[in-house]
Amino acid sequence: MKKKTSPFTWGVAISLLAGAVFFVGLSVFLKCEDEHPFQSQMTLSIEQIRKVAGAVADYEKSNQRRPENLEALVKAGLLSSGDLFDPKRSPSSDSNPDLLYFPALRRTDPADLVLLCTITTRKRGGSLLAVMNDYSTVELTPQELRAALQRTYSYLGGQIGRNFSGSNSR
Repeated sequence: MKKKTSPFTWGVAISLLAGAVFFVGLSVFLKCEDEHPFQSQMTLSIEQIRKVAGAVADYEKSNQRRPENLEALVKAGLLSSGDLFDPKRSPSSDSNPDLLYFPALRRTDPADLVLLCTITTRKRGGSLLAVMNDYSTVELTPQELRAALQRTYSYLGGQIGRNFSGSNSR
């Protein structure tokens, strides 16, 4: 009899897929020689990303787990939907937040993994913001973020491999 795949495993798999798409896009972006492809886009401020990280931490304290997605923070009343977007951007109901979030990470996972990060810079070669798994906020170059995301994807991929091989403990 085939063992059912847990919702957690599906969540990790979906997070990795979304992350892989982002990672490929970031790789293309880093090799771009022309004008910055996202130059006209806005990005979140350090205050906003810290507010989102604080909301994730508060949610985790209240629920003994991290939220499944950033919208859960809005539903819980910890953030407004506008907190997930640059203030100059008018998000529509089908807009994705201006952040990449890894809900599969647990507090007990390594501190150097990326919990959430901005996905655009204000200018070519500008820094990106990341909140690490220990809730520290750092500014990273695109190359540094790429390496940090690679560590995060590799770690989560290893966890999925263990879950599929029959071990559900981490």
